[in-house]
Amino acid sequence: MQLKTSTSQLREYLETKQGKTYFIAIMTLITVAVMLVFAIVPAIKSITDKIAQNEVRREYLNALTEKEKNIKELLIQEEQSQAQIQFLESSLPSKRNDEYILANIGEIAAQNNAYLFNADFSEDSVATIESDVESKKRLKQVPLTISVQGTIPSLGAFMKKMEEFPMPFVVESMIYGNKDVRSQNLPANRGDSLLVMKINYYYYEDVAE
Repeated sequence: MQLKTSTSQLREYLETKQGKTYFIAIMTLITVAVMLVFAIVPAIKSITDKIAQNEVRREYLNALTEKEKNIKELLIQEEQSQAQIQFLESSLPSKRNDEYILANIGEIAAQNNAYLFNADFSEDSVATIESDVESKKRLKQVPLTISVQGTIPSLGAFMKKMEEFPMPFVVESMIYGNKDVRSQNLPANRGDSLLVMKINYYYYEDVAE
């Protein structure tokens, strides 16, 4: 009974002018709310999608910026090492040349009042370097043992002048004294001391030849 009475009273109230106004206002609010929901949800989804797209773009731009930075650093390193590259290209021969090495060592000895009386060239081999580059197999080293006779001052001048040798080389060992001069019956007028040096000189094998 209470429910019927309440429903009847509500119906009667809605039929009044004030009730009709409230009903229209409520229905308008509900309609507006429904419209707002349907309008806001796509807008929120669109905004969310744009935020995600912007994040992807930001990451892509950051990656491009990092790549650009790395490329600039590599260009700077290349520019700084260009002089060294040019030096190696000009100083490393493309094939083995024992005659050139022998002639230069003999001339350096003669300029410093020393005498080159023996040069023993061994078989070349691949130089041992720390690198994963396949072309490292083309860098060859040639072991060479030289014997130079002279005085202590002339041999010292000879060793110092060897620092200006026109090709890269590495001194593996160096021994000097006067016992070998006597034991080998070398001419005394050429000096009383003997220098024995074991060195490696290098060349970059030209595969085009």
